[in-house]
Amino acid sequence: DAPLLGQLIRNLASNALKFTEHGEVRVRADVSAEGVLTLSVADSGIGIDPSHQELVFEEFFQVPGPLQSRFKSTGLGLPYARRVAQALGGTLTLESQPGAGSTFTATLPLGHPAPEPLRPQMSIGTVLVVDDEEAFRHVLRGLLAGFAQRVIETQDAEGALELMQQIQPDLVL
Repeated sequence: DAPLLGQLIRNLASNALKFTEHGEVRVRADVSAEGVLTLSVADSGIGIDPSHQELVFEEFFQVPGPLQSRFKSTGLGLPYARRVAQALGGTLTLESQPGAGSTFTATLPLGHPAPEPLRPQMSIGTVLVVDDEEAFRHVLRGLLAGFAQRVIETQDAEGALELMQQIQPDLVL
């Protein structure tokens, strides 16, 4: 699923860039002879304390720290990335040391159907997403893709009220 794979890579690279003030971010892809794709995004950024490494995959969790306060975040990016990897039949793991950077590694089988669906088998009509943060709207757009027939976005309440009168959405977030 190329769109989901693209979202996974963008999500991990974006996180790495946010939390690496100096140094580098490397994105690497390898395919094994057995047909397993391994994607890794490694950075030389701030790293993640071992006590927080599993928590970063929980919705709305944000690691406390000085860089995190500079970037508005929903805490949905890494949980979404792990779900995407699982939906593609693979895994997403983390290796990190505080002050020494992080490496997120997705291991995905190629050419095999995903064992679990990412989204419920349901459909909804038009969804209006209202938020002043582009990143949050992007995450919601990705979460809604596949079961919302149409996603419309606006960044403020005034725009939302106008759109609600015009299009009468089925759901407003």
